[in-house]
Amino acid sequence: MFIYFCLIGYNLIMKKLIFTFIFILPIILLSCSGSNNQTEQTENLVIDSKNIIQDKQSEDTKISKNIIQDKQSEDVAVSTSNQYLAKTLSGTCNLDSQNFKVSCVTKRTKKNSVLKWEYDSRWWNDDNFEFDLHRPVQSETIITLEECIENSCNKIEIILDTSHLVKDSKNSSSSKKEISNDKSMMTNQMNSSEPKNKGDNLSFEPKNKGHSQSFSLDKKNKDGSSIKLPQILFNYKNSWGRHCEGSGPVLFANSPMNMDDIAYLTPYGQVVGAHITPIDHMYFEPLDRSLGPDIYEVRAIQDGIIYDVGKREIFTDTGLKKDFADWRLDIAHNCTFTSYFDLMTSVTPEIEKAYEDIKSGLQFDGLIIEAGQLLGYVGGQTLDFGVYDYEIVLPGFITPDLYNYEYWKVHTVDPFEYFPYEISEKLLKKMIRTIEPQAGKIDYDVDGTLSGNWFEQGTNGYAGKNPQNYWIGHLSIAPHEINPSYWRVGIGHLSVDDNVFLIQGNTDPVNVTVNSGVVFYELYHSRVYKNDYNVEWWKEPKKEKDVYGVQYLGDSKGIIMFEMLENRLLKSEVFIGKSKTDNIDFSENAKLYER
Repeated sequence: MFIYFCLIGYNLIMKKLIFTFIFILPIILLSCSGSNNQTEQTENLVIDSKNIIQDKQSEDTKISKNIIQDKQSEDVAVSTSNQYLAKTLSGTCNLDSQNFKVSCVTKRTKKNSVLKWEYDSRWWNDDNFEFDLHRPVQSETIITLEECIENSCNKIEIILDTSHLVKDSKNSSSSKKEISNDKSMMTNQMNSSEPKNKGDNLSFEPKNKGHSQSFSLDKKNKDGSSIKLPQILFNYKNSWGRHCEGSGPVLFANSPMNMDDIAYLTPYGQVVGAHITPIDHMYFEPLDRSLGPDIYEVRAIQDGIIYDVGKREIFTDTGLKKDFADWRLDIAHNCTFTSYFDLMTSVTPEIEKAYEDIKSGLQFDGLIIEAGQLLGYVGGQTLDFGVYDYEIVLPGFITPDLYNYEYWKVHTVDPFEYFPYEISEKLLKKMIRTIEPQAGKIDYDVDGTLSGNWFEQGTNGYAGKNPQNYWIGHLSIAPHEINPSYWRVGIGHLSVDDNVFLIQGNTDPVNVTVNSGVVFYELYHSRVYKNDYNVEWWKEPKKEKDVYGVQYLGDSKGIIMFEMLENRLLKSEVFIGKSKTDNIDFSENAKLYER
């Protein structure tokens, strides 16, 4: 900077010498002529020269000042923009041992970079990341931090020593479970009401308790007509199809979880990870995840038969081993009406034995259950819950046969319609969706338009080519489950960590047809908030007056391009990192989808 100012001073001196010489030279020349007229001209020239010198000096001074000011402003601007940036990616995480909480903070290396924190199944896109430790706590807690700049990403690990919390977390979990068990001894139906017509139109009422094959084989409606059984019954002819009677919807007796154990409910229709098409079940969020697994009771919502039992020990979308197993129970209440639970962290010994029998190849005749019966526990994660009526096919699935891999999906119904009013009302107060239907919606196919689910040509519809990653060929364009005014796209062939975006364009997908030609949408990450933009929706249990909203998060992540070739044939391509101002056209990477 000193050299810079010296150069400016030197230039000004040289300019003054030059202009002084210009001033003197006319005087010398004119003095040689000796005429009065020439003298007058000389005086005028002197005045003009003085003015020129003064003007030039003023101009040089102004330029010099401007150069200095601009340089100072530039230095300030650079300083301001860099003061919150780091040279290399790093993060700091602090442990609150008393409350089992972790708070992390980082500085970006570039202003518009994309950050992603991750701990177990939780992640967040921000400079700050706060979470509760899962229980039981591990001796080491690993947090990953990733920063992406355009298409280049850098990932680091932050390891916290949490070994001193291991014993405390186990004791806390055991204590909580003992309390929960004590509560169950007091009542099987806390915070629920017994329906007056319990047993009406129900088919799985044991005639001889303890005998699993006590059901009538007579598959007739009450009026004597034959029941049109769903095809799927024949796949479960021992555990379900051979033992069912009756049809039609049933009235549930109680909530799957105690009301006081539920923080909030999330609706049908989410799109995330391996769930590229809108999800056919809702989620019961337990009151406190940090307490670990096996904390909160899960009870049968009505009489029925468990016709299938599943156990999952790895994450479906990543293949990584889970800290604890997930249990899935499929329950039939008659020949056409079923429900299901998933992500239970444990089941009763009777159910676990049934699973081992199935696994070993023994014939499984199903397990008879009664309303209110304890089925197992959940904790540390959500409880999946769905209800299915096989006499109903949702109209928003153009080709239902494409979904045989998950046969129940096209029969998904609103569960709140089948609970007694007083139970339904309490559950709906915990639902974060306020728009009708509050249960959510999953079928958005509108024939001849972009809206709905699509499957890549040659990938076997919903089943995909490989059960391990069946979703790769899936594509969905559907409204957001919280605020349907926002449209969202799920793209199966992208990474499961980043394959769902809000879209923004000039035309709603439901209005895009063959006549629309090529259409573009910008891709954005999204954020759900509660009450105002600064409150994270998931941190606290839902209160009755809480309002949940959706917003675009950050800058555009890229472009997706569509062209309806035929009413049920779609061409599409994704351009991550590209802008709508770029000159984009379909390439050899474009994919064809059908439905």
